[in-house]
Amino acid sequence: MTNYMGASSFGSFAPVGESVTGSNTEGPGRRYLAVEIGETCQLTCRHCIYHRPKSRTPMPNERVLDQVMSTVQTVYRPLWITLAGKEPTIYRRKLVEVARGVRSPDTLNILMTNGLLLNDQLIDELADLIDLFDISVDGTRAAHDWMRGEGTYDRTWDRIGAILTRTDRRIGLIATAIHGRLDNGKRQTDTLVSLAKEIVERCGADGRVVLATSLYYGPPDDPMLLQPADLIDLISGLSTSGCPSRVLLTANYAHQWPQVSRALGIQSTPEDFDTMTGLPVVRFGSVTVILFNLSQVPQVSARISNDGLVFLGCNHLTLGDAAADHAIADLSREPLTGVLEQLADGSRPVYAKFQAIPAACDSCPDLGICNAGDRLSGTYFQRGAIDPFCTRAVAPLHPRTAMLDS
Repeated sequence: MTNYMGASSFGSFAPVGESVTGSNTEGPGRRYLAVEIGETCQLTCRHCIYHRPKSRTPMPNERVLDQVMSTVQTVYRPLWITLAGKEPTIYRRKLVEVARGVRSPDTLNILMTNGLLLNDQLIDELADLIDLFDISVDGTRAAHDWMRGEGTYDRTWDRIGAILTRTDRRIGLIATAIHGRLDNGKRQTDTLVSLAKEIVERCGADGRVVLATSLYYGPPDDPMLLQPADLIDLISGLSTSGCPSRVLLTANYAHQWPQVSRALGIQSTPEDFDTMTGLPVVRFGSVTVILFNLSQVPQVSARISNDGLVFLGCNHLTLGDAAADHAIADLSREPLTGVLEQLADGSRPVYAKFQAIPAACDSCPDLGICNAGDRLSGTYFQRGAIDPFCTRAVAPLHPRTAMLDS
């Protein structure tokens, strides 16, 4: 079956890399499910990829969520299920209901949140329902407040402290790395290294709190997309912090990995695979780089929007209302069970788009390192299943990525 995760922002992937095996080519595909609890957020973050205008129906979709709970309880057990949104804690009663409704000893329940509305009562209600709290922290105080709003940094850390005090659960701090500078001229990626050091000072380095760096996703001409030099400095800097860190190298940055890995002097192709997920990992000091595009085990990642549309990965979020044209299913027309089963066994027609390697990639010496890049984004940006970020695949279309060949 074709393996396609795209830009799967389904959480911090905090446990990935803690137990590894030398090979992981056998066994069933790993399944991941993300579900939106409503479509509202109280923030307007400057780096948010959720570009859909305000929904006409922002309240949680009861019909869709009932179908999700029924499906997960009876026939479909994902490896983990992520409760997302825009901001799921806005609808706290429905969040608790769904977290309880999908609870299973075989599934990791993850909450993705900015954390600001996690008051003590809600934390207590979720303590036995959520395995991993994924909280957004985008650098030091100056960087985080620059991206998310004045005062949000201190309020977020207050809630992180409450989770640590009131539960025994793990926390994945998700920091979005962008190519850009703060108002004070400091590179945003540099602040993530400072954040890693602060995490060690506040929380220690025992792994209960893990820093996961999510690489910014946007269209090919987006100025916030990271460049190879950003990744090289980020990985190198994080490795010196001693903080347990993940760099989530999603498919849209696969084309940069050959250059980045060579500059760092580390193994370009993975020798270790996470025991739980089968995802390939490369270690560099305290950093674990997760190479989504080089997974040898089929990875089935589906996200269900509040409208009941089903998407592969999270790439669609940057398309706003136009994303609906790229949905692979509509739960008002067909049951979730059948959709997920077809994704898992590879029979869903969407996979036919990715069967052939593009001709531009077939003769590329780095094909074995990037695995033809992010072809899912190619379908979203209307150029067919060809990585739109790679200059060698679509050089005339995207001259800004020419630095890859320099």
